[in-house]
Amino acid sequence: MFSLAEAFNFFPSDFLFIGVEPAATLGLTPSATVIKTLRKIVCLIKKYLAQRGFLPAEQPQVLPLYRFSLLNVVA
Repeated sequence: MFSLAEAFNFFPSDFLFIGVEPAATLGLTPSATVIKTLRKIVCLIKKYLAQRGFLPAEQPQVLPLYRFSLLNVVA
């Protein structure tokens, strides 16, 4: 990604890297701790985007995360 941005002479002035590393990986379903952390990350990203004018100034609501087990249903 960085080499492509450099090749086209387009390099953002700042970056925001956010990572989540679960304490344990047990199957495909995220733990309650990971889901809670993801909600905090979404709020951080929304705040970051609002400060830079990409989102409205009022704080948008974070929608509840639906159960990932529903994604495992095969139609």
